[in-house]
Amino acid sequence: MTVINPVSSLSLTVPETRLDNWLALGCSLKFTPICGGNNGKPTNTRVKWDYEIVGFDLDQKKQITLSTEKQKFIKENGYFFRLSEGCIEADSNEVYAERVSELYDKQKCDNYAIIVKATTTDGSNITTTKLVKSVRNNPYMITDKKQYDIYIGGSNIDPIKLETPYEYKGVYVSIANPELLTYKLYPNRMIWLFGQKKGSTDVTFTMMDGSGLSQKIKVTVKERGKRK
Repeated sequence: MTVINPVSSLSLTVPETRLDNWLALGCSLKFTPICGGNNGKPTNTRVKWDYEIVGFDLDQKKQITLSTEKQKFIKENGYFFRLSEGCIEADSNEVYAERVSELYDKQKCDNYAIIVKATTTDGSNITTTKLVKSVRNNPYMITDKKQYDIYIGGSNIDPIKLETPYEYKGVYVSIANPELLTYKLYPNRMIWLFGQKKGSTDVTFTMMDGSGLSQKIKVTVKERGKRK
C-alpha cells in the first residue's frame, strides 16, 4: 500500500544573491517553492501559482487595494508584472512609468507591486505569499576607486560608496579570497573592509535587484611596519 506524505509547510525562496521583496524594472525574479512534510519529503510537491497586483503611494509604504475591475484589467493586459511558473517579469522603466501615469486618475497610485501566491496541490491547501515591490533599473554603477590598500587589523580610510543614478536596495559582496578580509555594509550604504591576513584579492559588488550590475575592486592587505 502506498503511503502518502502530505505537505505540512510551504515557503518560497530565491538565490542568495537576490532579494525576495524588491525587483528592478525590466528584470525577472524566480521563486522556488520548498515543501516540507512531517514524515519526510512530501509525496506531491507541485504548487499552483497565482498573483495579485496592489498599488502603493510614492514612498511605497501605504498599500492601496485595487478594485476588482482594475485588477482584472491590469492582469488581462499584462500591466506592470507578469507571473509564469513562479517567475516574475517586470515592465521596463519607461513602460512602467507610462502605465502608472495612464491609471493614476482612477487609482491614485504612484507605484505598483505584485503579491505572488503559491498553493499546494496535494489537498492540504497550504498557501504562502510574497510581496515584491519595484525599483527603477539603474543603467550603471561606479565606485570612486578601483584599488584599496588596508592593513591587517585596520580598515579602509575612506568608505566605499557605490554610486548609481537611482536608489538601490541591496548589494551582494563576493570576496575572491575571504581569508584576507571581512566587510560590513552600513545602513547609509557605506562599505567598510577589515584586513585579516596579508595578500591581495578581488572584491565584487553586485546589485541584488536583478539588474545584474556589478563592480570589481582590488584590495591589498598589508602588514604594518614595525617600530624601531
